[in-house]
Amino acid sequence: MVDTGPAADSARNPWPARAVALAAGLILAASLVLPDGGDDHEPLIQLCLFRSVTGLPCPGCGLTRGFSSLSRGKITQAWALNPFSLPLYAATVAAVFAPLLRRRFPRGWENRPAVRWGVLIFIMLMLVYGLARLAGIFFKL
Repeated sequence: MVDTGPAADSARNPWPARAVALAAGLILAASLVLPDGGDDHEPLIQLCLFRSVTGLPCPGCGLTRGFSSLSRGKITQAWALNPFSLPLYAATVAAVFAPLLRRRFPRGWENRPAVRWGVLIFIMLMLVYGLARLAGIFFKL
């Protein structure tokens, strides 16, 4: 029986991994060009639609400036902007090099329950962080 699942398709066709690597490389290149917000942490350009409409930060607010800060070596500033910028930046750098390491990962690793649960937990933590940030604004914590 021939394996025709998504893992077999991605093993035969390296383009999805290369496309992700290209997108990750473009994100990292943009982080070198975009401003990091400086010491006041105020964006020069408002990219967040939620913040533009409501005036409140979403769970992802500060990620773009956090990436720019990390590209400039300002780790504490990136943490202050959004603590999730550090693991997401590391994942973006890893995505750039993933096509080179593709043969070292077992087939279907991205479909394993542990990976899926890890992503789900990460998203839930980001949502909890966003809610805590909003609670701090509303209750002046």
